[in-house]
Amino acid sequence: SCKSWPLCRGVASNPPESCWKKGGSIRLFDMVFKAGKWEDPIFKGRAYLQRGDVIRFNPDGITTRVISFDLGKLLSNKTGNMKLEPGDNIYIYKADVNKVIDKFVKIEGEVKKTGQYPLNSNMTVMDLIIQAGGFLESSLKTDAYVNRLNPEGYSGEKISETHIVKLPNEFNKNIYSNNRTSVRDTDSKYYYLQHRDIVVIRKSPNWVPQRTVTINGEVLKPGTYVLKSRNETLLDLLKEAGGPTDEGFLLGANFKRGNKRVVIDLDKIYYDEDEREDIFLKNGDEIYIPKIPNTVLVTGEVNNPGLYKFLYGEDVKDYIDKAGGTTDSSDYILYQKPTGETNKVGFGLFTSNPEVFDGSIINVIKEIPEPKGEPFDLGGTLKDIFAIAASAVTIIILATR
Repeated sequence: SCKSWPLCRGVASNPPESCWKKGGSIRLFDMVFKAGKWEDPIFKGRAYLQRGDVIRFNPDGITTRVISFDLGKLLSNKTGNMKLEPGDNIYIYKADVNKVIDKFVKIEGEVKKTGQYPLNSNMTVMDLIIQAGGFLESSLKTDAYVNRLNPEGYSGEKISETHIVKLPNEFNKNIYSNNRTSVRDTDSKYYYLQHRDIVVIRKSPNWVPQRTVTINGEVLKPGTYVLKSRNETLLDLLKEAGGPTDEGFLLGANFKRGNKRVVIDLDKIYYDEDEREDIFLKNGDEIYIPKIPNTVLVTGEVNNPGLYKFLYGEDVKDYIDKAGGTTDSSDYILYQKPTGETNKVGFGLFTSNPEVFDGSIINVIKEIPEPKGEPFDLGGTLKDIFAIAASAVTIIILATR
């Protein structure tokens, strides 16, 4: 029967043939009304009320034509309540054919849950902040920055505009008010958000997390220290740690920032209070003060590599002579001071020959001959490079010990 004829949402299926017999004609209103929950304002609000379409076959039975009607008027007073014919299909469209239904806003920056949120009517910046879980400790709680698009677009290069919205002094002040009226004043807590607004909560310029550094080894009070100011220096830290012990070797101090060594002369910083050598500390800095080594390491292309007793006033070549001199394969010398600073030293009468400090490393590098008309020996070159790298690793291990 016509009453049991199934309907699908939006589009009605063809009724049984008995419905088209004499006295069984069907009208548009009956079809549309049965196909939807038009008493429900939410359901009705999601439909495009300005238009619906009946797709009807032409007399040739092959082609079709469109017969439009006003859905809103049909539902309110049955205007346009036409008779339907066999094969008619009725189309009811969603409201988003001419307007945006799923509106949203975004929030970024110093809130607990950044991201996209549905836009509600009369939605304020504070409403969005609450939905985003509230502020972080680091949040700037006085201002919000709302980045807004103009639906009509902009001329020239401009693509958006920024409004600075003043936030209430108290987090919960007047946020439950029901008397919200649309305003344009950005100093008001009732500045309403629009579709696609991006709200940014910035970090407070006065908020700084705790910063810690460590100093270990030969100092009177080793351990972890919390920085008390933005411009605390290495000298300040060393003084707070009580200075070096009697065995502390400041010249060989190892300063690490991340995974890299910072080359410093802590001896000058502490004893001479040389501000040019001093350095500002950062969170996570690590300082290690070793014991006085009283030795110099001579390694590489020498006849008797090893550790030699440090003697004041002796230079690089004095220690190479103690190590039995260089081999025939030697090319140049790398002299590394205990601070980490490294200099290249050549052979000959007119080359530099610096004085050696306690804890230094003298590494004589092997000569790599240049090919003369012979094919490039990649394997041999790589072997030499790996040998040098292994030598450097050995030097680092010995220096650490």
